[in-house]
Amino acid sequence: MKGSSLTQPGVGMKNTAIRVFLFSGWIFASGACVPKVDLSLEGAARTPAGSTDSSFTDSGPNGSLVLGALLTEIASDGTTVIHATVSGPTGALWAGAPLQVSFSSACATAGIADLESTAPTIDGIATAAYFPHGCAGADPIQAKVTINGSELTSTVAIAVRSTSGLSNKGALGKLLFFDKSLSAGSRQSCASCHSPNQAYFQPDRLATPLGGADLTAIGFRSSPSAAYAALIPPFRYLPVTNQQGSVNNTTNGKLGDPRSGLMWDGRARDVSAQASGPFTGPHEMANASNREVLTKLLSRPYLSQFIAVYGTTTAASNPDTVVGNMADAIAAYETENQSFAPFTSKFDAVQRVQASYTAQEANGFALFTNPRKAACIGCHDSTGQSVNDPQLFSDFSYRAIGVPRNFGLPYNDNALVATRLQTLGLQSLLSNVATAAPGAPELYYDLGYCGPFRTDHFIDSPEYCGAFRVAPLRNTALKGSYFHNGVFGSLTEVIQFYMNRDQNPGLVYRKADGSPDAHLNDLPASFQVNVDQTRAPFVRLASGLPRLSPDETKDLIRFLCTLTDGYDPARPEAYRLPLQCRNAER
Repeated sequence: MKGSSLTQPGVGMKNTAIRVFLFSGWIFASGACVPKVDLSLEGAARTPAGSTDSSFTDSGPNGSLVLGALLTEIASDGTTVIHATVSGPTGALWAGAPLQVSFSSACATAGIADLESTAPTIDGIATAAYFPHGCAGADPIQAKVTINGSELTSTVAIAVRSTSGLSNKGALGKLLFFDKSLSAGSRQSCASCHSPNQAYFQPDRLATPLGGADLTAIGFRSSPSAAYAALIPPFRYLPVTNQQGSVNNTTNGKLGDPRSGLMWDGRARDVSAQASGPFTGPHEMANASNREVLTKLLSRPYLSQFIAVYGTTTAASNPDTVVGNMADAIAAYETENQSFAPFTSKFDAVQRVQASYTAQEANGFALFTNPRKAACIGCHDSTGQSVNDPQLFSDFSYRAIGVPRNFGLPYNDNALVATRLQTLGLQSLLSNVATAAPGAPELYYDLGYCGPFRTDHFIDSPEYCGAFRVAPLRNTALKGSYFHNGVFGSLTEVIQFYMNRDQNPGLVYRKADGSPDAHLNDLPASFQVNVDQTRAPFVRLASGLPRLSPDETKDLIRFLCTLTDGYDPARPEAYRLPLQCRNAER
């Protein structure tokens, strides 16, 4: 493989920690980031030998290994993720010390596909991203793991089409998406917070991601998934502000209710606008300015590809324009690459009449839609009517629901916040909060739509202080933290918040020492009126009984687990079911 002709490369990734997937082990050559493999195999056969059959399960007295894939057919420049489920002798997910699962394929051996060679099990599941670049045809991927001296082997066949799925712009965006050298410390890329292995969520279980030049800056908010982000409608204001349509803002001059957009506060209109922000975020990629980003770009080996798409680019170019073009290319990649919107969940298979829910999943779906039960459908619509089909499980409205304060974040500690913000050069955030909420007991509040990061609406829209965009629910079972501040680590905790916020607030709101705290403890008193209290599931039932029993909570979780991508109707036992999904089975 000669670097000078390498225009649509793969991307090598390696897991360097058990709970934090880091993208390392890359070299850069002539327009590409490629793994450390033998690059002399350009003339290798493009269609590797191997059966197309999938021996996807192997079992023995010590346990079993089952192999599945996000997508089993991809473009020649596409992406899929292989997931290996390792169970112990009882059939439960492996709960012992992490096991190393090895992955291999004919194309990876030939140097015409990138595949993570090893990955540790995390709660019994190991994942490996796969990127072909010159491979075509069937490429069986094999996984091996040794359990108590017994080796298990499993195979899943990946079909690689001979046609590409990316435009020149999208191929450029792929390079930008995975390039750590574009960050201040050359240690972070888009993929660092949006890992393909984890449905493009942040790949760890931290409340918020780490960033900065040395990866020690703690993030302010959890990272939403980049999956399906390109399908979210651009930020806009609704002309009609109520369901009856009697208030028309096109005639009264008001902005109307905000909808859609990217990021928790909607300050990025679309995926392109979102992609431009992290380059200079001091707690993210931490470049000092767009000028610094431009300087880095000029040294990258794929500069010629950038120029081919966007024209002459030099040190004299407008850095804001260049960074905007970089974001535009990343948006093209997220739009064109099928792994960002695979629609391969069990929910999708049921909608296509290729599968059926279990009794528990079916009851969970009924609870999801029932206004007297979980009532999730009020904000997480599943009918396909409020967003173009198929559904993303959000109406993309902005709502204040009173999520409890996360005292694990240093910005929520009055003794630490000023120093931490000064270190990041973000002292102005305290001024933004003080302006929006004068006299509040905490120095720092994340008020979402009205600040502190979004600064255009805290005066004219105080009714949205504390409101955040309703999150889509696809792949929600794969998340390591929930809500904007990552305060919860499981779906069980999320559901208990909805059930107990007003009925048993002592179970929800806790101080840093774990003792009960005030109701709605992460909102200044002046904005607590904004909290949704008249919609299900927050409205107390006339019976006084909890909306969900413990068994119903499990059923709801099992339905939410059907929103995870990677379901194959022909091999349902290979479905990726994280530990919290397995624990909800009854």
